[in-house]
Amino acid sequence: MDDWATPEALSAPKLDQQLLNQVPFKVRKFVQERDKEMFNVKHAFLNASGPLCGLHDCIVNNSAPTYEEIKVALEQALCPLGSANAELSILRRQRVLAAINRSRTNLAELPLPNAKSWLFGDDFPSLASKQAE
Repeated sequence: MDDWATPEALSAPKLDQQLLNQVPFKVRKFVQERDKEMFNVKHAFLNASGPLCGLHDCIVNNSAPTYEEIKVALEQALCPLGSANAELSILRRQRVLAAINRSRTNLAELPLPNAKSWLFGDDFPSLASKQAE
């Protein structure tokens, strides 16, 4: 991310303190935590825009990037997208697990290599029970 800065126009906006002051005190911390989770996911996705905008700037300025520069920029854009996708899946799992049993939200961070197209996968119950032991 040091090579490609995310453009300011694509930053994740912060929650307005003035609006937060309108939230009832007893749920304010909850609202802040929920917003912070989503802020972090949005920020992670936007990190991919740096390399892509760098490529775009090269093309707009008629300085044709080399094949190697294109390859590196694409790799550096795909990496944060993969990371953001994993972060969003963990957040989704946390929310589902919180609805079932709040004390088990830590299971959302288990590696689930066999989940495939499912959020948890068929082997989650056995992995979760091993974790509980």
